[in-house]
Formats: sequence, structure tokens, C-alpha cells
Amino acid sequence: MTLYRVFPYDVAALPAQPGGALYAPLGAAGRIANPALYRELYLSSSAVGAVSEAFGRFDAWTQAIFAQPDRPYALATYYLQGRAAICDLDNAGRLLAYDLRPSGVVARQRSLTQAWAARIHASKKWIGIAWWSRYDSQWQSLALWNRKQLRLKRDPEVLSVEHAAVQEAAALLPRHIDAGPTT
Repeated sequence: MTLYRVFPYDVAALPAQPGGALYAPLGAAGRIANPALYRELYLSSSAVGAVSEAFGRFDAWTQAIFAQPDRPYALATYYLQGRAAICDLDNAGRLLAYDLRPSGVVARQRSLTQAWAARIHASKKWIGIAWWSRYDSQWQSLALWNRKQLRLKRDPEVLSVEHAAVQEAAALLPRHIDAGPTT
């Protein structure tokens, strides 16, 4: 399975170090974060989905959004090896097994989503969770707490307003791209 992630990239960092493509920060404030239990890495089933999840909250996309002073944003491509046991919450049986409703999966109340994530993690059956993206239900959003099967497929690509995945995400959402002054 190929997966994608947008993250603040440090070109000098090793993959598992801060700024590296495999680094999962401790104590993140994500939807399923439970720092006392695990460190999760958020991913998408689509490069366009990863860009959308990272920048969809902005109405206009400028080069300044992508080119942060110390760490530019980059798109990483991964390969998840083998038959990874991911709890797919787009499966009605999984929702029933964990007494979840679709509205609870996409709730914006982090205490609610973190609670069901902790229950799923406690079952010790899964390496992570998948659900549908809020921007397009065809894209899966994933969070992995066990990343032993996750491999970096190639070097991360630094993002810009010209990057194909950025252009496609902007067209689909839709978002305005401001490329800045032209010379």
C-alpha cells in the first residue's frame, strides 16, 4: 500500500529524526493523539489528500505557506509492507465492533476521537486506524502507531504552489493559489 504525508522537512535530518519523513512528534494534538499510549504518524492514501489535509483550512494558498523559514513543507511517499492490520472505520463491521457511529469518527471534538482511538489501540489488534477524509470520502486518512512496516519509498519532495499535487488539491477543494509577483 502506498501512503503519503505532508510534513515540515529538514533536509539534513535522518528519516526518524525531527524534521525527517518517519519522525512522529511526541504529544501531538491530532484527532487520535494519546501521547501516554503511543506516537502516531498521520498519512493519506493520496498525495492530493495529504496536501488537502495539511492545507485545506486555508482559503488561499501562497508560496509562503509551503516555504516556512526553517523547514519547508514536503510530500513524503511511503510503502506499507505486508498485510498491515489497520482498523478501517469505513467498514460497518468495525464501527459496530467498537460501538462507533460515523458521526463520532469525524467529530471535531478531540476528547471524543481520542477516546475511541485509545479503545482501538487497547485491543492490540491493529497497527493504526483509517477513516475517510473530510475533503473527499474516496481518500483515506490514516494514523499509525506501529510503523515497523512503513518504509520511505523515495526522498521527500519539497512543496510549492507549482507542485502537481498542490495544483490538483487546489482545483478539487477549490482553493485559490496566489503564486506571488511575476517578473
